[in-house]
Amino acid sequence: MRKGIVIALVLVGLGSIMMFYAGSMSLLALIIGVACIPIAISIMPTRQKLTSMKLIILDRDGVINQDSDDFIKSPDEFIPIPGSLEAISKLNKAGYSVIVITNQSGLARGLFSVEDLNDIHEKFRRLLSDVDGKVNGILYCPHGPDDNCHCRKPKPGLFKEVAQRYNTGLKGIPAIGDSLRDLDAALAVGAVPILVKTGKGPRTIAAIAKLPGDSKLSSVPVYDNLSDYVDSLLAK
Repeated sequence: MRKGIVIALVLVGLGSIMMFYAGSMSLLALIIGVACIPIAISIMPTRQKLTSMKLIILDRDGVINQDSDDFIKSPDEFIPIPGSLEAISKLNKAGYSVIVITNQSGLARGLFSVEDLNDIHEKFRRLLSDVDGKVNGILYCPHGPDDNCHCRKPKPGLFKEVAQRYNTGLKGIPAIGDSLRDLDAALAVGAVPILVKTGKGPRTIAAIAKLPGDSKLSSVPVYDNLSDYVDSLLAK
C-alpha cells in the first residue's frame, strides 16, 4: 500500500514538472520569436534529421495560396491555389518532406496577430489533411522590411533555420517561390530556386528580364504553378 502511494506521488510530481517545462518552453518560444529569430510552427520534432529524406521548401503566399497586396489576415482570406494542396500530397506520397518558409510582415505592421496566423495555418493543415497531405514544418519571419532582421527573405535566415532545426543540408534542395526575394534567399544557401507564375510570378519574370544576361536568376526554371512543377518533378 505504501509503495503504491509513493509511486503515485512520484508520478504526480513528474507530471507537474513536465507541465512546467512545457509552459516554460512555450514562453521561451514566444520571447525568441519577438526578439529576432524566426518563429516556427513545427508539426514534426525539431532536430529530426532530414538528410536521409527528400526535401522541398515552399514559399506560402502566391505558391500555395492566393496572394494579396493587402496581406492574408484571416483564415477566410486563405484560399488555396487550385491544385496546390494536391501537389503537396503527391510530394508526400513520393517520399518528400515539405517545409514552408514565409515572410509575414503583417505581424509587424499590426494587421493580424500570432493567433490569427496560427488559425490560418490550422485551416491550411486541415485542408491539406483532407487530400491526405501534410507539411513537416512552417517557419515564418514576423518582422517588417525596416527591422533589419536576419530571417526576412531575401536574407537566408529562414533557410538556415531549416538546416539547423532539421539537421539537414540545403545544397541542391528545390525551393519554390514567386518573388525575387524567394529566389535570392535560395541561391544564398545553395538551394535550387524554382519560380512559379502564380502570385507575384509575372512581376518577377518581368524583373528578371531586366537583369544582366549573366545573372544567376536568368536561368531559373519557370513553371505555371506548384502543381505543374510537381508533376514535372515526379515524371523524371
